[in-house]
Amino acid sequence: AVLPTNPSGPRVKLFTVLGGATGFTIGLIAVFILATTRTGFGHPAQIEQATGIPVLTSLPIGSWRNLQGMLHSLRRTPYQLFAERLRQLRTALLLGREVDTGKKLVITSSVHGEGKTTTAVALSYVAALAKRSCVLVDFDVRNSKLARNLDYDAPGDLAEYLRGNCKLEDTIHHVSRYGFDLITSKQPDPRLVDDIAPKLWSDLLGELQSRYDLVVIDTSPVLLYSDSILFARLADQTLLLVRQNATNRQEIMEAIRSLEEMGASSINAIMTMVDTRTESGAIGISSRRGHVPS
Repeated sequence: AVLPTNPSGPRVKLFTVLGGATGFTIGLIAVFILATTRTGFGHPAQIEQATGIPVLTSLPIGSWRNLQGMLHSLRRTPYQLFAERLRQLRTALLLGREVDTGKKLVITSSVHGEGKTTTAVALSYVAALAKRSCVLVDFDVRNSKLARNLDYDAPGDLAEYLRGNCKLEDTIHHVSRYGFDLITSKQPDPRLVDDIAPKLWSDLLGELQSRYDLVVIDTSPVLLYSDSILFARLADQTLLLVRQNATNRQEIMEAIRSLEEMGASSINAIMTMVDTRTESGAIGISSRRGHVPS
């Protein structure tokens, strides 16, 4: 017998090649499965490709825990990325306004938890910073907490005005610390939409449009209640919020379909709670398709 000069095993090079090839294959399979089974959108371009509607901006996720925390953050750090993206949005919405009246803007979402009310309040504040008169109208009559969060102390409220129990001036609360006006209901009132004729809603928005540069309308989610579809028909533009990697793609498509079927005007999207580490570059107003906000 001949004495061996090298060990017969393990065959390190062979096992290294086999292990690397196997690991690479498993990694590709895992990436493919994640890409095909994920429920949400990771980038604004994916929303545009899947839905055909422009994405006006993407709003980064903040470290605040509530609405007051967000407002304090904007006051304390007025030029943070979140604020700059809001300024981009404000410019897009108010660009080219050559008419004497203001603009009515509905902010909605597919389901809860997409940053709808936070965006509505933040946009109202940024509009006020630019010396634009702005009123935030809270039409989320079932679940709103704006009366408590913004210390709403008007003599009347939205529900009382629509039922003929007070004047419009009695419903307007000036949020002095942040510069915009607020109209809301002091208590949840789920019956309000059913009790009030659509013409009264339209007349209210028309009156506010004649007084303010921007009328921001916060509504309930499209797929949960029918209210937002009614108000979207009365507005000049509808912003549908999409939470990054969270909002179900099918839900987004259904929400857009519902809005379009009911005649919503100029539907655009905003991606919210974005992890800026996933952005390959600055994401702002959608101009690459020549989109001009109406």
